[in-house]
Amino acid sequence: MPARNWGWKAILLLGAVWWSGNILHGQTRVELPTVAEASGFRRTATGMEVERFLREIASATDEATLLSLGTTVEGRKIWALDVAATGHQTGDAGTLTVLLLGGIHAGECDGKEALLALARDITLVEKSVWRQSLRLIFVPNFNADGNERRSRHHRPGQSGPSEGMGVRHNAQRLDLNRDFIKLESPEVRALVGAINRFDVDVLIDLHTTNGSLHQYDLTYAIPHHPAANRTLTDWARQELMPSVSATLSRQGFTTFFYGNFDAAHTRWQTFGHEPRYSTEYMGLRGKLGILVESYSYKSYRRRIEASYAFVRTTLAALHAHATQLRENFQHERSVPRAGSTLATRARLALTSPSITIAGFKTPAGELVSPPYDASALQANVPTTFTVSWWGHAEPTMETDIPVAYAIDPDGAWAVQRLMLHGIQVHRLSVAGALKARQLRVTRMTRESEKRFGHHRLLVDVEEEPHESLVAAGSFVVATDQPLGKLAAYLLEPSSEDGLTAWNFFDPHIVSGQLHPVQRVVSGLPETGLSLVEVLSAHRDVNSGQALSSNASDRVRG
Repeated sequence: MPARNWGWKAILLLGAVWWSGNILHGQTRVELPTVAEASGFRRTATGMEVERFLREIASATDEATLLSLGTTVEGRKIWALDVAATGHQTGDAGTLTVLLLGGIHAGECDGKEALLALARDITLVEKSVWRQSLRLIFVPNFNADGNERRSRHHRPGQSGPSEGMGVRHNAQRLDLNRDFIKLESPEVRALVGAINRFDVDVLIDLHTTNGSLHQYDLTYAIPHHPAANRTLTDWARQELMPSVSATLSRQGFTTFFYGNFDAAHTRWQTFGHEPRYSTEYMGLRGKLGILVESYSYKSYRRRIEASYAFVRTTLAALHAHATQLRENFQHERSVPRAGSTLATRARLALTSPSITIAGFKTPAGELVSPPYDASALQANVPTTFTVSWWGHAEPTMETDIPVAYAIDPDGAWAVQRLMLHGIQVHRLSVAGALKARQLRVTRMTRESEKRFGHHRLLVDVEEEPHESLVAAGSFVVATDQPLGKLAAYLLEPSSEDGLTAWNFFDPHIVSGQLHPVQRVVSGLPETGLSLVEVLSAHRDVNSGQALSSNASDRVRG
């Protein structure tokens, strides 16, 4: 091991305890406390404090490398700590790569503090067995601009931190957890670039919810879009998450699948199935996304403890099933797409007709009406409700995936987005080398309300009965590639959350006219197709560089 500037870091290793739960419960003193711990759980870290904390870890161990994934709208760096698997070389095919994301909504700061504590503990304090198979990439302060816009008045009703927290949106006023299809924010572009570069297998995205009044410390979710990897999601719903929840129960944390009550408290319903969300996006990539929602009416300290415990327990479970997961991911990457069925529209479906959810009633036995705050946990009576559970989605429209899609030569705006997602795009130089079926727009409905910066467009199409030749200069996207299912979803005109819906083909969408995307029906030619070079803007947003392994260089960054 090369020489290090150890000094007080040796004291840290000797004086710290084996996991942060002990630190959070006040059983000992740690030499590198998080801002939450050091403040008695009154504060959350600024961006500079996050960076300083991660640098201290990176300078103290060879196992961790500090990275900048990219920059925010206002030019702040998005810092990541890359922690190598102890049993393998970095990037080894035998590892699972897990990206741990905090602060996508900066006011929901529990995950940021939990990830900082966990990064410290697993690198400087302990040697967990699950580190042998997991490469961990910590991104605790993702919405770094939103994190700096802090106030005590944000997220009214949330129980702390008492000295204030950030805001939900980034500096563009975009909700970053609605941007995983359109990629309009530099933050999500950088994150998707990292997912591509590190070939991330599991994304754990930490939030704080203030929805229904319930008794759980934390709720969680997995991909539930019907186009997601079904074998994986069924296993996660039936085995992985229940086992994690049972382990957490033995540790004293109450958890369940994410949801909200309907007004009558007869239904427990999850969030939207669209891949604009991080968890659903990972599902369409054939990987696993896990949503974590601590509960805003619990104390700030309790929320951090629950988030920390959930991530640790989930990582241990992923390690236990690492071989099974690697095999699943490898199979999903190699399975042919052409000819398979793709769900382009969906709706939430009944997962179970009867489950029990822990909620509250008033002392008079009535349902509790919003708005809620932390006092509602004390003012009302714990009660269980028997409800139907709507926890996954079923298709309402499907199509067969073609060999490829052809995009008109003037579709470069959409093509750039495909490449940002990591999808390979070719350009056709020879006229007549490909045959396709054109798609005629039969119906189009534009949303009157502007949401997430767009008036979204829902389009129905009919396939023309006759084949036509694809024009030279057209862009061609083969579906038999690792991200072929995602490519098909993005390009299918009828996809409710695809590129057409997000206006990437406006103003070329006209009722009764041909859509600028065609379905290729012939095999791809051996010549006449050239890979489109990655645009320079793509390189800029995805070119996160590792800092030097020299400790003095690390602090200059």
